[in-house]
Amino acid sequence: MVLCLITVLSLLIATVSIAYWYLKETKVNPDIKQGKLREVIVNNVCWQEVYSHDFREGYPESGNPPRFGWGDISLTDEGVQLNPGNKYCGLIFAPYKHSNEWMMETQVKFINSTYPAKASILTRDGGEVNDESAFGICLDSSQATVRHMTNKTNQIYEVIHLTFKIRENEWYKLRFAYYNSTVECYINDSLVYRKTGLTASLTDYTEPHLAVFNGTAIFQYIRIYQVEET
Repeated sequence: MVLCLITVLSLLIATVSIAYWYLKETKVNPDIKQGKLREVIVNNVCWQEVYSHDFREGYPESGNPPRFGWGDISLTDEGVQLNPGNKYCGLIFAPYKHSNEWMMETQVKFINSTYPAKASILTRDGGEVNDESAFGICLDSSQATVRHMTNKTNQIYEVIHLTFKIRENEWYKLRFAYYNSTVECYINDSLVYRKTGLTASLTDYTEPHLAVFNGTAIFQYIRIYQVEET
């Protein structure tokens, strides 16, 4: 009886030790562990979040500090505040590389600005910038802009005419996607632009970022999605 009890206790200790080692050594994606990853369905397409950063929690980690951004950049309780300062624009990069089919999302509002201030969500291949796509909203107007450039050729470079006016101190959720040869732009979950028959970049994108031109804006977060694999 004593021998059996000792054997059981030994097995129990061994099991606990193995379980402890497994939990210690197994790497768990912290976003998955904390339930932060999202799946969203947009126009009947299921997107899986692959990168997310909330600027209310601070700056994103970056393995390349010189590419952190430029202009005047500061943190507020509501997010990251960008202003061009003495630069062409105020800009902050997301340290993430993504494929040539993607959806990006942010929430932004203008402060202390007037027309022609513009806030944009963009992505590009870096380096000489052969491939770049951008979607922006223009303050004090009923206009937005969209661009899709591949191999230094603009397939789209257009003004979007909205049915409402972009106003200061109001939050706008922007979604911008390229998938299945199609560009789509959304404001507050409403489709405002769609064009098909476009060509994808031949490379991955290394510089997703947020930018503001001719004014000041606060961006609450940035999220990047890819189509969920079935």
